[in-house]
Amino acid sequence: MISSADYMAAADLENISQVTSGFIDSEDTNITELYKKSNGKFSETEELKNEAASLSVAGISKALKTPMKIVWFNQTQVLRFFTIVDDETLIKKYIETVIRRTFGTNDAMKLAKPILKQ
Repeated sequence: MISSADYMAAADLENISQVTSGFIDSEDTNITELYKKSNGKFSETEELKNEAASLSVAGISKALKTPMKIVWFNQTQVLRFFTIVDDETLIKKYIETVIRRTFGTNDAMKLAKPILKQ
C-alpha cells in the first residue's frame, strides 16, 4: 500500500491535496500536512509506520489531466479510483497502467491483450 502510493505520487499524481489514513471502525484521519512534511514520501511519514486499514491520496493525474483519488485497502487486492473522467476505455488503460507500474514507458497506456479462455 505504501510503496504503491509512493510510486503513484512520483509517477502520475501532482498537486497532492489530500492524504488520509483510517480504520474500518473509525473516521479517516487527514494526514496531508504530515505527508508534506515527510518530503512527500509515504514511506517517510511517521503516522504510516503503524498499520492502517486504508490509505487514500487525492491529486491531479498527469496522464488524465484531471483530479484523481486512489484508495488502497491494506492486505487486500482492492483499489478504488475516483475521477470525473467518463471514458471507460481510458479508465481501464489507466488502471492497468497503475497495476503494471508502467507510467513513463512507451506502452504505458496500452491495454494488454485479453487472456483467451481455453
